[in-house]
Amino acid sequence: FPSHDRTVGISGLDENDEPTLEDGFRTKYKEEDLIKRIKKTIRDARSHIEERGINILFLSLGQLEWSEEKDQEKKYKAPLILLPVELKFNDKTKHFTVTNIDNEFQENTSLKEKLRLEYGIQFPEIKLEDNEFNLIEYFEYCCPL
Repeated sequence: FPSHDRTVGISGLDENDEPTLEDGFRTKYKEEDLIKRIKKTIRDARSHIEERGINILFLSLGQLEWSEEKDQEKKYKAPLILLPVELKFNDKTKHFTVTNIDNEFQENTSLKEKLRLEYGIQFPEIKLEDNEFNLIEYFEYCCPL
């Protein structure tokens, strides 16, 4: 990270469901700019749900990076797994929370199809047996790609 990056606290809950401040995460934004961006993201996500009935807010888990044969210099990145979430912001505490809204992992179907059609690579199916999905095993399968 460049030297102008900042560490911003992120709120979590302890075993008594009380807010705690963990180590935080790194961002290039000043706190007030980050808050504006978070609030805009919340408004945009709500607007899409209200107007179109579509959730556009996902937490990305894992990332695949690749380059095309014709242009090895250019790197492409895409998420492997998407988890639908809701984002909320508390103006008093200046903390935001991310909540899973339907407990289902979703494959990046566009990436999966691209790799199947262009490279013959088959991704494993996400199997939610007993409402469990082993994310580590999925990433280990994708690692050699």
